[in-house]
Amino acid sequence: MDAATLITIAKNTKSIANFVCGDGLREAISTIVGDIHLDAAKLAIKTSRISENPRDRINSAITHLEAAHCAYERDHSNTGFLRENTDHMQCKRTKRKDAWVCCLMAMCYAYLNDYRAVRNSLDLAERAIIKLDEEPGSLECLAAIPFLMFSNYLNPRNWDYSDGSPMDTSYTFYEFKAALEDSISR
Repeated sequence: MDAATLITIAKNTKSIANFVCGDGLREAISTIVGDIHLDAAKLAIKTSRISENPRDRINSAITHLEAAHCAYERDHSNTGFLRENTDHMQCKRTKRKDAWVCCLMAMCYAYLNDYRAVRNSLDLAERAIIKLDEEPGSLECLAAIPFLMFSNYLNPRNWDYSDGSPMDTSYTFYEFKAALEDSISR
């Protein structure tokens, strides 16, 4: 699923309900591979279809999405000078994943009509997007520049720029935010 599709879905409450209760949310979560919290969220959503109380299963999925957000936020917030500069692409990937997960949480909260939580999730996503637009930390020593530039090319984690997260620009995020806020204000 791409960000444009998510933006279209966010424009009305019926689409949001179909997204959360159908395959849309699971598909959107599946764009990021290899995270145990997201796998657990997908399982909760899958079981919501057969559950006697599907809203509880959606709340369970939100809990797992929150855990994924906490893990991503910890990863990109606790970066020191050296890591931010030597592992810059990994930090950017983590920020994009965090923003995407927070947007998915906002969609779930919109489905549950919890508008304060929607706004909180959007604020969390916005924080990740703002950090995504930031450049790496300022260099304290010019002598470190050759090392930092060379180490980015040596680190295999920086060779693959794809992470599956479509929420990669502030423009895309703010378009999503405006669509969702407009939808829930009606």
